[in-house]
This record gives sequence, C-alpha cells and structure tokens, in this order.
Amino acid sequence: MSARTPPLEVVVAGGGVAALELVLALNDLAADRVAITIVAPDVDFIYRPPSSADPSLLGYVERYPLRRLADDLGARLVPDALARVSMDRHEVVTSSGEVEPYDRLVLAVGARPYPAFRDAITLGVEDTTAALTRLVSDLDRGDVRRVAFVVPSGASWTLPLYELAIMTARHGWALGIDDMKYWFVTPESEPLAICGARASHAVHAMLEPEGITFIGSTHAEVRAGAVLLDRGGSASKPSGSCACHWLDPALEDFGCAALAVTPAEISEHARSVGAVGTGE
Repeated sequence: MSARTPPLEVVVAGGGVAALELVLALNDLAADRVAITIVAPDVDFIYRPPSSADPSLLGYVERYPLRRLADDLGARLVPDALARVSMDRHEVVTSSGEVEPYDRLVLAVGARPYPAFRDAITLGVEDTTAALTRLVSDLDRGDVRRVAFVVPSGASWTLPLYELAIMTARHGWALGIDDMKYWFVTPESEPLAICGARASHAVHAMLEPEGITFIGSTHAEVRAGAVLLDRGGSASKPSGSCACHWLDPALEDFGCAALAVTPAEISEHARSVGAVGTGE
C-alpha cells in the first residue's frame, strides 16, 4: 500500500473577506488535501454590510473573532502581520520573526484605508454609525441644511457614498424637509463611471429626483463646514456666493456637513513582493 500523500501546506496572508472566502473554497474543493494556515494581525474579522435602508446604519460594522472563524474552518491561525516573503525557501516571516513554510502562498492582505479629510465623516475607516446618527439628528432638528458627499482623489469604489446620498435625501423628504441642498462631488466624469455608461445613466436617474446636484470631473478639499472645489486649476475661493464652487455655510446661515469614502493604499509588504492587495 502506498504512503498517504501529505496535505499541501497553504499559507493565506490576510483576515478579510477575500482570505476567508478562499479558505471556504479550499475546504469545499480540496478538503483534507490541504493544510491551511492564516496569517493575520487582526483579532477580529470585520464585516461591513453592503447596504441598509437606514442612512445611519450604512457605516455599521460587525466583528467576529478571527480565531473562532479559523477553528470553524479547520485552519491554523497565526495572529501576526506578514513582514516578508522568501520565495526561494518557500517561507514567510511574520513581524515577530516567526517563520512559516508553505507549498502555496496566497496574499489577500487588502488595502489600508485612511481618511482623506479631517473634517468629514469617512465611510470605510471605522464604524461610523455614531457619526451618521448624529448627522441624521442634526438634519431632523434643522441644524444642517446642506450636505456634500465628496469622493476624494484616489478612491475607486464609490457605490457606498452614492447609496448614502440617496438614502439621506429620501430621509429628508420623508420628514417633509424641503429646503435641503445636497451635492455629490467626485473626480469621476459620470456617476459610478467605473461600472460603465449604463450604470452611470441609472445612477443619474436616481440622483436628480432626490434633488442631489452631481458635480463631476472635480477634485475637492474639505474644511470645517465647507468644501473647496478644483476643476483642474488652482483651488481657490471664487468671488461671490457661487454655491457650485464654494459650498460655504455662512452663505445661508445653515450648517454644511461633508461625507466621504476612503481612498486606500496597498500594504507595504504587499508592495515588496509585487502583489496587488484586494480592496473592500
């Protein structure tokens, strides 16, 4: 009788959606033919629901212990960050110096989100439920009557901000607030341009009835209570009260709130081994 072939040692670097989906797929397709090790620095797997009917819940996150998920999936968890890869030796080295051998290595380390603006509620960085709840309360009380939804330079997946803009506007209409002003400012030439002309047309058709002004092909800076737009030239405050350039609360004595999605940068260790991290 021939000796049983040892399982293939698979190291998965990352603890996000892509990494766990891969482990699920390997369990389904390869079962006991693979031995899986997950290398991830995070204690929890963070799940962000893709949509919600309540604008205050769009930034809500759920947390699940990564070790429990790894145990349920039959994988071994190494709670550490990936520091470097030795392809010649088929080894990865963690930030604490631990060496993990592999037959196959999968990099699913993702991208690192960061807030583009200091004075904006930013989706994607952390749980923004509390901040969005405060915004909804400010809208209800009339403290805020102007809201700018700003896509920063470098952001590619903008759908959550379009969802939030539409839901926020519908919330205002449902309360009978008819003097609200909404802007959607983005470097994209058309709404959700990454998805093609058909999707752009559909999103346009949803923004206009809700009273959301689309300002495309425009980069923006967010400051406390104001948004400065730059259509390709130098960013400066124009003379007069042109709301399509400078959205300033002092113009109408109403507050202006700004919301944004996160750009992201590829993790340094992903860059060092020539891999492209998976975004959310």
